[in-house]
Amino acid sequence: MRYRLRATRHLAFLSLAIVFAACGGTDVPPPATSTSPAASGSTPPEQSAVPTTPQADESSVPTLTAAPSPEGELYVNEAQGWSVTVPAGWEVVGTGESAAFVKDGLIAEVLVSPSSGLTLQELETQKVEFLSNWQGMVDIESELVRLPAGEAVWVTLESSVPDVVGQTTFTMYAIEEGDTQFVISVRALDDRERVLAAAEALAESFAILG
Repeated sequence: MRYRLRATRHLAFLSLAIVFAACGGTDVPPPATSTSPAASGSTPPEQSAVPTTPQADESSVPTLTAAPSPEGELYVNEAQGWSVTVPAGWEVVGTGESAAFVKDGLIAEVLVSPSSGLTLQELETQKVEFLSNWQGMVDIESELVRLPAGEAVWVTLESSVPDVVGQTTFTMYAIEEGDTQFVISVRALDDRERVLAAAEALAESFAILG
């Protein structure tokens, strides 16, 4: 199954934290049109027009084991059960719930959450439907793909903000194995081709530990 949608207007950019929630196994409702806490029933997410580089916190950076590889460095997160080969020159940052890799404006992350319990086709539909409501979305496409780690959902989103020159590309691969969902994502401003190439390379090297 393949989707491709285009928005007919530009809206305010929504925080990527909401996208990451959609990338998990939990079905999160679409963002509210009002930014008022009273209207939405909760504190509104922080808005950001340009992707920001995650700040390293030595106390919360995931425990990663690096080993040399011809393609780069192999990072193994034994606690979360995954590994990925990251090209040389990328810096490792992150939080207790994710690992992040950054280089020259590119931000890549690996997020782990409970499985959605959906079929691959249903998971694709869920991701597309949620991200289609992302404020600022101007283009979205998706496809089911096969990776070395298993079948996955690939989604790429383009977003724009009227007061910011440039367009942000966010791309992700979602893989489910057992009761766990793994999401590999990359984002950057005005660098679509590098975003897609970096995400594909990470996804092709991604492995779920047995």
